Order: sequence, then C-alpha cells, then structure tokens
Amino acid sequence: MPLSFKKRGKLIMSYDIFYDRRFIKVPEHGYIPMVQMGSSNAFEYTYNGREIPEKMWFVLNTINPQKVIFSEEEIMKIAKDMELEAEHGTVMKTRYTSFKPGEITKWFKSGIKNARTLEEYISWGNNLEALIYTGQEKKVLHPATTEELLSEIILQQISGTKINLHFTERNFKVPKTHRKRKDKTLDEYPFVIKTKTGYLHHLGQWKFYTIFTPKYAKKFKTEKEALKYMEKYNLPPEYKVVYAGKKPKQEQLTIFQEF
Repeated sequence: MPLSFKKRGKLIMSYDIFYDRRFIKVPEHGYIPMVQMGSSNAFEYTYNGREIPEKMWFVLNTINPQKVIFSEEEIMKIAKDMELEAEHGTVMKTRYTSFKPGEITKWFKSGIKNARTLEEYISWGNNLEALIYTGQEKKVLHPATTEELLSEIILQQISGTKINLHFTERNFKVPKTHRKRKDKTLDEYPFVIKTKTGYLHHLGQWKFYTIFTPKYAKKFKTEKEALKYMEKYNLPPEYKVVYAGKKPKQEQLTIFQEF
C-alpha cells in the first residue's frame, strides 16, 4: 500500500521498488518466488551512518499469504497482479524508471527459467534465513538443503504457524562467469601476416609485436580478411599475407607399364 509524505511542501506518493528476484527451485513441488523490494521513502543506515535505500528479501505471495511454494502457473498469476501495480505506479523498476507493459511478466518467466536450488545459492555464498512464529515466540533457522527447507514449510502448513523466508545478503552473490576463449587454429584460420622478423602477433599502441612461429600469430580465415586488416591499420607494405595452414596433399601418380 503506497504511502504519502511531504517534502518541501509538496505531497509525494511513495512506491515500491523492485531490486532483484531469485526464485528457489523445489524439485517436484514448484518454486519459491523470492524478491528484493523496498519503499521509495524508506532508508537504512550503514555502520558509519551513511543513508542507503531500504532493501528487503521476502516471498512474493499476492495470491495466498499462507503459501510459500508456487507452481509456474501461480507465479504467472502473481506477475499479472504486479503488472497492475506497475500500471498504477505503485511498483517501479528503479527510483526513476517505471516498468514497461509486460516487462514484469518477462522478468518472472526469466526467474523461473533461471531458478536454482537452495544448495546452489548457498554454494555461491548466500544464506537463507527462516523465521518461524509460534504465538509470541520466534525461531530462527538457517536451512542448508532443499530437504530441510521443504520439511519446515510442510511443518508450518500442518501446524498453521507462520514462516517468513529471506536471504541475509543485501547484495545477492552470483558466480563470476568466465568467457571461454576459443583458440584459433591454422586449420580454420590459415592466413597470417609475415613481417621482417617473423609473424604479426598483435598491435601495440606504439609498435607491432611479432612472433617466430605462425602457430601463435594473429590468424585470419581468408586472405581478403588479412589484407583488409593490413589496410585498416596501415601496416608497412613489406608485410605480406601468407598461407600457413596445412598444405594440400599431392596425389602420387602411379604409372603402370604394359608388357
């Protein structure tokens, strides 16, 4: 529910900001739609007193507050509800950017597609905290496996107790992706540029770097591509494009002499 507050005499409506979403996959049961949101006019303070925007993790369950695990179809219903909220301006993408029509639906579909198990999220360095309320008592648990998490959720449903889930990390940790570099071979890229001292390896800011063997030189798929490169970087005219790939096998001619 959006609130209003006054700033310099003007009435300003608050809204919720969607910061992140990380759905937890529960095999054979569904997904837990974890989202990170915060009110536009709510702030937190760091240990040194710096003011930062409020960001809170929780299970987004607009269709059934007592439910934690949802099917794909149910999550799409939640997405539809959030689309209406975005349309009314009560949910924003950032502090100054609104969601485009259908963007939240795509965001949620991506969340389902990229959902991971609790074990995977923990292996990345994240932690899930479960707060279980029984009357006036609160119990804090840190499930480490999908089985432990599912057991607590089922127990909560049977006993009718309330359970709140949230990640403890303000900035969710994800593994670094290293792009695999494909090494070019002379079989696929057989043309290289021959220099006075060897073969062109790469261009520096002030000079050209060469290497003695074509195996580790800069390679090109076609002669035309190599010539275009020479022209583009104005390489010396004494540099030549040469073929360094496998030479085609010469067929041996066998002569049979008739007697």
